[in-house]
Parts: sequence; structure tokens; C-alpha cells
Amino acid sequence: MRRRQKLKKALRYVAIYGGLLILYFPIIWMLVCSLKPNDTLFGTPPRLIPRKVTADHYITVLKDTQFLLWVLNTFALSIGSAVLSVTLAIPGAYGLSRFRYGSKGRVQIGVLVVYMIPPILLCIPLFVLFSRLRLIDTRIGLILAYTVFSVPFCLWFLKSYLDTIPEELDEQATIDGCSRFMALWRIIVPLATPGIFAASVYGFVRGWAEYLYALIFINTESKSTISVGLAYMIKASNIPWGPLLAASMMSMIPTILFFMFIEKHFVAGLAAGALKE
Repeated sequence: MRRRQKLKKALRYVAIYGGLLILYFPIIWMLVCSLKPNDTLFGTPPRLIPRKVTADHYITVLKDTQFLLWVLNTFALSIGSAVLSVTLAIPGAYGLSRFRYGSKGRVQIGVLVVYMIPPILLCIPLFVLFSRLRLIDTRIGLILAYTVFSVPFCLWFLKSYLDTIPEELDEQATIDGCSRFMALWRIIVPLATPGIFAASVYGFVRGWAEYLYALIFINTESKSTISVGLAYMIKASNIPWGPLLAASMMSMIPTILFFMFIEKHFVAGLAAGALKE
């Protein structure tokens, strides 16, 4: 019995670490290639451990491109869209969670339908609207565009989370003299902090990885995001694979640090939002 248990445990660890290796191998290979000199980048057979390591590609990206500016732009846009999306989603989620009215089911379905609309379908209408409002080639316009697609998910997610918070707390707050608005921001929001963090992560990641709207709505290279900036590095006659891989590796660092900072709140929010008492 002990041998069988040890064998099952060993096989379980082999499966787990094997799956992690398959999952992270593209990132590992991208890191290895970004450290290879140009003359060995496409060497055959490919070597997982390069014979020679160089940081020239990283230096080239930092010197010859506006990479740091792209990072700051993307970070500001992602934070702005995440904060705005959650701020707008909290009252809506509270209304869907607490109030009872005849068209509530239709409102929920409507929010879900909006979330399912592909972003490319709204590209032209939003472009026309933002052109009339003079929001093209502005960071505010791009934040608003990101918010359009982040709010439905954040609203649904926070609604599920608020359902786990007892309604008796709202009633007690109103008995003590609080209005609905005060009960929401003073009682419910602090209790829903893990869920708010989890919803913010979605808004942040969606803004960080977005490409289509950043390409169409922004015309100035100095205002571009990382995804569009990487596309700028590709020339018609040449693809600088080394610098491109180095820039891709560096573009992951802010998101990794962001997840490390809020990991506990993110996991707690997902776990609590998945349960309904």
C-alpha cells in the first residue's frame, strides 16, 4: 500500500511539473533566444542553453526605441480603465444584487449580451463618436474604449461577490441612519475589497494586452501602448527578432509585479465570488 501511495504521489508530481514545463516552455524559450547573439539566434540544432549570452538586444530596445514610454502609457491606460470600470460596476452590481424589480432578468441578460459583443463590431461606431468628441489620439479616449468592454464583466463578477454578503448588513446600516449610498460605500465596499481587487485585475490585464483599439485610436507613436510599439519594431524588409523577443520579455515584468502585489486579494476574490451562501 505504501509503495502504491508513493508511486501515485510521484506520478502526480510528474504530471504537475510536466504540465508546468509545457505551459512555461514558450516563455523560457523566448528568454533564451532573447539572450542569444544574432549569429546564433537561428542556429541548428537549437540549443536550450546558449553557448554565448549577450544583453545587446535589451540594450538596443532601451536605446533605439521608446519602450519605457510605451510601458508608462500602457500602465497608465490599464490602471485608468481598471479603476473606472470597477467604479462604474460597483453601483450596478449592488443594484442587481440587492434590489428586486420586474425587469431585473432582462437587465442581467442585456449586460451579458454587451459582454459577448466582439470589440471589432463597435470599432467604427466608437471611432465616429470619439472623432466628434475629439477624443481620437488621446489617452482619455482609449481609457473610455477599454472601459466599455471591461464594465460588463466587472459588473457580473461583483454581483456574484455581493450576493455572498448578507443583506442584513444593509438593513442594519439603514436602521442606524445610513442611506443606501452610505451603506454601500461604508459597509459593503470594504467587505467586498477582495472581489474588487479581482475585478480590477481583469480590467488591468484587458487594457495591458489590448491591441486593436490602441492601434486605431492612437496615431502618435509616443502615445502608443506596448502591443502597438512592438508592431512598430517590425519593418517591411527586416524583423529584428532579438530586440523583439527582448522587448516582449520586458513587457511581461510589470504584469508579473502587479500580480505579485495583489495575489492574495485576487485569489481571495475568486474563491469568494465562486461561492454563494
